Amino acid sequence: MRIGLYSAVILMLVVGFAGASSVSVFLGSYNVSASVVSSLSYVNISHAGGSYVLAYYQGEPTFLINTTGAYQFITQAQAIYSIINTTVLNASLSKINTTFLTSTLKKYNQSSASNVTDCFVETGLSSGETCTIQNSCQSCLTSEICRATLVGGTPLNRKYSPIGYNSTFEYGLINFEHNYTDLISSYSALISNASTLSASNAQSNINNIASAFSLYSSVTQNMDTNPIFPPPAGSDFSGCSPSLSAKNQPWYCSAVGLCQSLQYNVSLLDRMHGYINVMSSLPVSKAQIMAVAQNVSSRESVYVGAVLAAQKRAQLGAVMNTTLLGYNQTVANANLLLSRIYDSGLQQSINALQDSYQNLSANYLSVNISAYNTTLAAQYGTVKSQYASLNATYASLLNISQYNTLMLLDMQSGGSQPSSTTARLSFEQAQLGSSLNSRISNVNATRANLSALKGQIAASQPLPNVPQYLSRAIGAPVATALLSSTGYSAAVASAPFYAVIPSLVIGIIVLAVLLAYHRQLKGRHRLAVSRRTSRNWNILMGMAIAIVLLFIVATYLVAQSANTSAQLSVAAGAIKSSGSVAIVVSGQSNPAIAGCAAKIYSALASQGKNVSNATISAQSCSSGSGLQTVDSCMSAYASRGTPVIMLSNSTADSLTAYSYYGTVLRQSGTEQFTSQCLAYLFVK
Repeated sequence: MRIGLYSAVILMLVVGFAGASSVSVFLGSYNVSASVVSSLSYVNISHAGGSYVLAYYQGEPTFLINTTGAYQFITQAQAIYSIINTTVLNASLSKINTTFLTSTLKKYNQSSASNVTDCFVETGLSSGETCTIQNSCQSCLTSEICRATLVGGTPLNRKYSPIGYNSTFEYGLINFEHNYTDLISSYSALISNASTLSASNAQSNINNIASAFSLYSSVTQNMDTNPIFPPPAGSDFSGCSPSLSAKNQPWYCSAVGLCQSLQYNVSLLDRMHGYINVMSSLPVSKAQIMAVAQNVSSRESVYVGAVLAAQKRAQLGAVMNTTLLGYNQTVANANLLLSRIYDSGLQQSINALQDSYQNLSANYLSVNISAYNTTLAAQYGTVKSQYASLNATYASLLNISQYNTLMLLDMQSGGSQPSSTTARLSFEQAQLGSSLNSRISNVNATRANLSALKGQIAASQPLPNVPQYLSRAIGAPVATALLSSTGYSAAVASAPFYAVIPSLVIGIIVLAVLLAYHRQLKGRHRLAVSRRTSRNWNILMGMAIAIVLLFIVATYLVAQSANTSAQLSVAAGAIKSSGSVAIVVSGQSNPAIAGCAAKIYSALASQGKNVSNATISAQSCSSGSGLQTVDSCMSAYASRGTPVIMLSNSTADSLTAYSYYGTVLRQSGTEQFTSQCLAYLFVK
C-alpha cells in the first residue's frame, strides 16, 4: 500500500480548485509571466484558521499565497515552513510504496534463503549453541560434518585448507555467526520500519531503513567470502601456497566448502538500493522541509521582489508610527536609568529591542513584517515594564550582601585567626559591598557574584569546635549553677575553674575504680605480691593520675578558650533557642540604636519570645526588676539563662559574642554602622 495516499488525495488536488483563476490574476499582477502561470499546479492548504495556496512549477514548490483575505505572498522561510510542513511531508509519503519495497526485499532474501539456512544447520548454529574461541566453538561440535572438519577430519576442498582450532576455518565459523545475526536483525529492521512508516515517524523510519539496508546489503554480498564456503567459480589459485599465512593470500585459498555458495539475485538488490536512495531524498525531516521553504522564499524574491518592496515600505511605516510610537524617548529614558544603576536584564531587553528595530529597518524587504511587529510589541512592552520595576532589584542585592557580611563576621569571630580563604572572601565581599554604594555596572552580574560568594562562604564555614561545644554543653551549666550567687564579673572570671568540676569528678571515679580493682585482685589472690608487681602497679597508677591531670588541664584550657569569646552563630543559636531575650542599651543612646532595638524587639516578639528591655549607664542597670548594679543585672540574666543583646555607641565598629556564663551578643559602633542593625539579621 502507499503510505499517506489518503492525505495526498485530500491535500494534493492539483488544478481546478475554485480560486485558481484568481491566483493566476494575482500572480500576473506581480509580473509573473503567462507561460509560468499556465504551467503552475496548485495545492489548497488550511493552517491556523487561514487559507493558503501552494503553487508548483515544474514539480517544485514555487509560490505560497495567503488567500484568507486580500491575496499576499508569504515570503519568510520560517513562516513558509510552518504552513507547508504537513503538506510536503504527506506528499513525500504518498510517493513511497512500502509494499513494493518489502515484497522486493522478500524475493531477494528468498533467492538464497535455502543455502543460508543449510549453512546455519551445517555449522551447528541451529542447535542454539554459539561459536567462540573461548567455548571451543560448541555450535560446530553439535554438527557431525562441522565437527569432523574442525577437530581434524579431511578437508572438504583444497589441500591448502587449514582446519582445526585457531584456524581460518574456526574464524570463518565465528564470522558466519556474526553475519547471520546481522542478516536476521537488518532484515527484521527493514520489514518493521517499512511496515510502520507514517507521518509521525517518517524521518526516523526512513533513516532506519537506509541504515538497515546498508548492513543487509553488505552482509548478503560478503557473507560467502568466508573459508567455510567454496571458492568462487574461476578463482585464481596461483597466489595460494601452504607456506604463506592465510592473511597473506586470498581467502579462498583456505576455503573448506562446508556450506554451499550463496546465489542472491543482485538485480533485486540494485532495485532496492535505488528505491531507498529516492526515499531518503524525499523531504520528510524538518531540515529537508525547511530547505524547500527557503527555496520557495528564494523563487518568490525573483518574481515579485520589486512589487513587494513598495508594500513592505508601507508596512514598515505603519509599525514605526503605531507599534513603536514613542520609541526614541523610551529608549533614551531607559539608557538614562542605566547610567545610574545598570541592569543586565534591562540592557539585554533594550539591546534585543534595538537589534530587532535595526534588523527590521535594514531588512524589511526580506523579513516577515507582521511577525516582527508582534516581536517588537512584546520587546517594547518588556523594556517599559523592566524600566518601571528596576529599583525593586536593589533591595534584594543589599540583603544578600548583608548576609555575606554576617557570615564572614561569624567566621572571624570567636577569637580564631581568620584563614587565608576567609580573608580572600572578606576582600571580595568588601569590593562587592562597595559597588552597591556606587553605580552598579551590572545588576544581574552583581547578584550572581553575591550569590556565588554566598555559596563559597557557606562551603568555607569552619568545622564546629567540638571541645568548646562540649564545654559549653557540660561545663558551662555546672559553672552557671555554682556561680549564680556570685557577681557577674567574678563569675565570668571563675567560670573555667568551675567548668572542670565534671572532669575532676570523672577523674576521681576512674582512679577509684582502678584502686578498687587492684584491691579486689589482691583480696582474691589473683595478683602475685612481689616487688615487680608493686612497681608495675605504681607506674600504672602514676600514668593514670597523669592522664587524669592532663584531662583536667585540657578541660580547663578548653573552658578558658570558650569563656573568652564565641562565634556570633553560637550566640545567635542561644538566642533562637531561648524563650526569653533581653535587649540592653549600654551608654548613650541615639536614633540608630533606638531603631535597631525596636526592630530586634519586633522580630523576637513575633517569634513568641518573652522580650525585656534594660539600659546600662555608668555602673547602674535599669530593667523591669528596678535599678541595680550592672553586675547584678547581668548575673541575673546569666543565671536565668536569658541571652542578652547589647547595643552601644562607639567610635569603633564591632559585632562580638560571648557565650559561657550566660550569652551576650554585642553590637557597638558609630551611628552609621548601627543603622545597619547587623544584630537584627542574626536573630530575625
